[in-house]
Amino acid sequence: IPVKGAERPLKIDFAEDVFFEAPSINAIEGVRVYSAENIYFQKIAAIGGTRSATDAVGRTVMEGGREARDVYDMYMLSKTIQPLQPFLHIVPSILQRGIVHWYRTFSRQELTLSLLDMAIYDKQFNSAEMIKYLENEIKHFMREVSSA
Repeated sequence: IPVKGAERPLKIDFAEDVFFEAPSINAIEGVRVYSAENIYFQKIAAIGGTRSATDAVGRTVMEGGREARDVYDMYMLSKTIQPLQPFLHIVPSILQRGIVHWYRTFSRQELTLSLLDMAIYDKQFNSAEMIKYLENEIKHFMREVSSA
């Protein structure tokens, strides 16, 4: 949406699934939006999945949407709000397992190609750095959980 006096358009993402009985809502110039923490939670749920499926070896796993936009948003939230690794400790274990499953199975090439189709305004953005950063956050989380 074009915004008067802004260099770039306003991007709006509508949540299809509602996970909060009483979400934290902020008003920014009169527009009511979820808090950054609620958006972060939504992104983790979108990527990690909210529905179960059976994988090739018969395990029950969570399946997410795997949209490049959600992964990019999760990365930006991790870099600007709170690193992903500690944030994962406050989401339900089913979403933690979903993010670990995503990390183990997502196509790095497909994600990189999908990011090329997005309008990313940060000219310094590097998809390989994003992927490495998220992998390191998730590996750190997995080491913490396995040693607990």
